[in-house]
Amino acid sequence: MIMKRHIYTLIVSFLVLFIPVNSIAGVLKITLSEPGTLANFTKSDEAKEADSLIICGNVQLSNSDFLALKKLLVSYNLKYIDIYDTSNTTIGEEVFMSCINLHGFKFPKNLKSVGRYCFENCYNLEYIILPESLENFGAGAFRSCSIKEVTIPEKVTIIEDQVFMYCPLQNVYSKAKTPPVCTVEAFMSNNNRDVFAILHVPSGTKELYENADGWMYFPFTTESDNEIYKIVYSVIGNGKIKINNKIVKPTREKLDFVEEKIKVVDEKVDGVGNFLKDKIDSIKGLNPFKKD
Repeated sequence: MIMKRHIYTLIVSFLVLFIPVNSIAGVLKITLSEPGTLANFTKSDEAKEADSLIICGNVQLSNSDFLALKKLLVSYNLKYIDIYDTSNTTIGEEVFMSCINLHGFKFPKNLKSVGRYCFENCYNLEYIILPESLENFGAGAFRSCSIKEVTIPEKVTIIEDQVFMYCPLQNVYSKAKTPPVCTVEAFMSNNNRDVFAILHVPSGTKELYENADGWMYFPFTTESDNEIYKIVYSVIGNGKIKINNKIVKPTREKLDFVEEKIKVVDEKVDGVGNFLKDKIDSIKGLNPFKKD
């Protein structure tokens, strides 16, 4: 029986949802003390069997470190990489090109640029988490990936040609109050220069985007609050949750598109407060990218 409804607000930091060391089979967390040493860890059987890797240590990954990561992607089971805690400000050209086993990537916290064709032809790469420090994308950086949603950080000023070309984009969230420089090829889905995604922009900037080169090709532009994403939850019984009117299983997959934080507004029924908290706690224990 539905009891008195009221609003429950919960702010969840993306980092809080990250798993502890080795808490789940298949997840490996490595702390580096100096650059160029990752290969020493990745030769282990544990590294070869892991499908998810978190690198900590606030060091700048070297070319040899990136090569060690690529080796795990190409030859073993690695699918999800989190290098948020490293100090790299750039990721070079073609570093992960054609790594078809890569499914998810969380970028360094101080990253400023993604190199040209860095992830081109990573056909299964669907989940990317970009830091607020990012300023530009190199040409073709995510060309022919499987990215459906992306948030463009506020500091981005340049999106070079073909960055998201051939990606099945459904939603693009731009936080920049001034439209970054780009062309239609940055987001086009096919050779007909079609763009199918919905563009979400900050309040008061819709007209700017609709008249800016590259951005004007989006079929629909809507103003939204990009600082906090709102998801309406309601519990309908039998362990199920309704999100935006769709009945879903409350897994981490439903939250992994969140870049930094989300705001959950819960239309409560009897006991929902504790129920939802328990669900959020269970979600926290999951790999931040991995599907159920």
